[in-house]
Amino acid sequence: MPSAFLVTALLAVAAPARPAPATPYVPVRSGEAWIAMRAGVLSVRGMRGPWFVQRLDGRGSTPGVGFELDADGRGRLNLTDEGRPTTPQDRWHVVFGDAAPLDLHIRLVTAKGRLDLRQIDLASLELVQGDGDVNLYLGGVRWRNARIDVQGGRGNLDLRVDGAFGVRVIVAAGPGRVDLRGFGWDGEAYVNEAYGRAPATYTIVLRVGEGRVRVSLL
Repeated sequence: MPSAFLVTALLAVAAPARPAPATPYVPVRSGEAWIAMRAGVLSVRGMRGPWFVQRLDGRGSTPGVGFELDADGRGRLNLTDEGRPTTPQDRWHVVFGDAAPLDLHIRLVTAKGRLDLRQIDLASLELVQGDGDVNLYLGGVRWRNARIDVQGGRGNLDLRVDGAFGVRVIVAAGPGRVDLRGFGWDGEAYVNEAYGRAPATYTIVLRVGEGRVRVSLL
């Protein structure tokens, strides 16, 4: 169940123009989430369940939370600490359901990321990393092509991908070190053995920052 401070923030902020549920604990046909965190630790994962968001809680400073549901059944969640006090002890836990495809946008500044997206029906991911280290796990509850855009930062990035999917990694070199394990070069990008044969493909565009980047297969 959600914590009291997030419920309070959600009810205060969410005011969609058209009739819509007051919280994201509802079924949706598709979802979009924008998460921006400056400091602390962000934990995102998925679990079986019909709701767009199965769990939304944490501790520390209160973030701003907004949710809208349009007439087509697309849910939009906005979770941010912009304009609010933050501390390194802030913790956010977001758990998405697996019943609808999700477009996920995450922006971190000094916050660390613990992002296990293997139980999410991920349609796309945009990740902007800052100074904090990020662990990112990619898989899927369904065979679905997904576009993954990662902007590396000063922190280290450990990216692990389910090798049953086809994986194509396009690397834009930066000052940081890049280590790819389990991939070969096809003349244009790094690919795994399942690429071109698996039912679905992750296309990963990786812009390397100052931190170390490791990409490997699960």
